[in-house]
Amino acid sequence: MDKIDEIFKKVNLKEGKIVIEKFLLNLYFYERLSTKELAKMLLIPIPLATAIKKEAIKEKIVKQDNGICLTEEGIEYIENNMGYKGINKKIYMKIMENEDLMDFYNKIYDSLEIIFENRVEADVTIDQSKCTLDTAIKRVFMGLKNFSIVGKNIACVGDDDLISITINVILKELYQGNIQKTRIYVIEKDKRIIEYIKKMVEKFELKNLIIIEMDLKNEINPKLKNIIDCVYTDTPYTYNGLKLFLSRAIEIMKNETGLNIFLSFEHKSQDDMLRIEILLYNMGLAISEIFLGFNKYEGAEILGGEGQFIILKTTNSTKSMIKGFFEELIYTGEIKRTKRKYKCKNCNKEYWIGIEENYKTIEQLKEKGCEKCGQNIFELLERKHENAQN
Repeated sequence: MDKIDEIFKKVNLKEGKIVIEKFLLNLYFYERLSTKELAKMLLIPIPLATAIKKEAIKEKIVKQDNGICLTEEGIEYIENNMGYKGINKKIYMKIMENEDLMDFYNKIYDSLEIIFENRVEADVTIDQSKCTLDTAIKRVFMGLKNFSIVGKNIACVGDDDLISITINVILKELYQGNIQKTRIYVIEKDKRIIEYIKKMVEKFELKNLIIIEMDLKNEINPKLKNIIDCVYTDTPYTYNGLKLFLSRAIEIMKNETGLNIFLSFEHKSQDDMLRIEILLYNMGLAISEIFLGFNKYEGAEILGGEGQFIILKTTNSTKSMIKGFFEELIYTGEIKRTKRKYKCKNCNKEYWIGIEENYKTIEQLKEKGCEKCGQNIFELLERKHENAQN
């Protein structure tokens, strides 16, 4: 049996075996800590930290030596079994401590900038909204701080923000190209995004990235179930969309408590957030942290250019709320249908823009140009709203 599994079996940890992983990883990076310091870092009582220490000593991966530290066997276990061999510990520590990372950050930014500049246009009809490159990097740093990336199976449930590529590039820099056990799964239905990610994988020789084309309304392939340690998702900005994406995330995640779902979602009113929190409660997901205004988006006027970043944790009660095919509407444009009338400023020809019209977005109309005169400058005349019936 794996050493962490063995310790978890003997120590009653409601917080999950992720706490044991963090116990060991903090020793790996800080090298020597007291029981009190570890308890404070892990947000657990000192007696519980003591119990973990005692079992880790029995497994010969930890020793008491003017504090608690790893044995040579413990270091080898973390590097080979948990995937940290070859990682730049100095840089990782700076990420953990929010220290100055200008040189490292600029190197990552330069590597990713051209990839982000050339990504496909956001399809607003399916609630796509491109986050900034800075936001993508911050999301990955958050995963690293939570020890949710290195050596893990990660899933990007929808990836118009290219988090999969961002993770890959950052890990390549942390490992100087030799990424260990990490696997990144992209679950996406937009063929344009899939093709672009494939193109970038080939062009920049990215590794450990698995792309799965699927519509989340369909049932999850049994081979995908219960294999994922951590999920990133920027869901449709509706109750149904959130319910669907989180349910599918739960289905593919391992049946363990304390695993992280990094959720990006728009800011909502108190009443809407209460409804969402009730949904999370019914799904058995615990809210760990909420960062308002964390996400920045390019040209997302409807969102005010910002959104919240929520860290959710699995519990012993976590469950999917969906069985089989999901029939309900999930996108804002489907549920709250908006039609806009535009007029060509050159020839006055009028167009209706909407999900059921020839042109679904004004961007599509501008790209094609006026059918009568070819110009692409339009004036908004009126808008109509109607709510679709589920």
